[in-house]
Amino acid sequence: MRVEAQTAAKQAQQNIAGLFDVMRDFLFIVSPQGSILHYNCAVSELLGYAPGTLDGQPIAVVHPPEAEKMLAAMLADVSAGKRSNCSLPLCRADGSQFMAETRVVEGPWNSQPAILCISQDISERLQAEERQKLAASVFDNAHEGIMITDPRGRIIDVNETFTELTGYSRAETLGHTADLLK
Repeated sequence: MRVEAQTAAKQAQQNIAGLFDVMRDFLFIVSPQGSILHYNCAVSELLGYAPGTLDGQPIAVVHPPEAEKMLAAMLADVSAGKRSNCSLPLCRADGSQFMAETRVVEGPWNSQPAILCISQDISERLQAEERQKLAASVFDNAHEGIMITDPRGRIIDVNETFTELTGYSRAETLGHTADLLK
């Protein structure tokens, strides 16, 4: 029985280690005092930190100095049960930075309390949001009347200039086709 339990425990440990290592998100296991206890292969492969080099280091080493106060506040909030995620910049080993969304939970590690941080690069999402804001600004501030339709030709949006040129309010046009303008 004892041998079977040890075998099962070892298998579970290997399964979890395998899961950690195939994740493309960055996984950090941190002590309640803020020291890195473990990190997954993505941290090594995608951030450039060699295996073992971050062990025992403060989690602040993977964040730029200007994020130190935000990081401390986040860890305090997590411990107090006030928060479970936030956006913070992460630093690659070469010093370059990117914004990451980090989810944080408390749990055991080696039978001791720990903080599990799972970070995901959100740079592309933030760039897309900026492009979307720019496109919306162009739409709203264009001197030409703009009408957006769905694939069936139904109007789903118009800009202010369109309403000024046609005399139709936005509410009057939505859901209609361009035939409304005949």
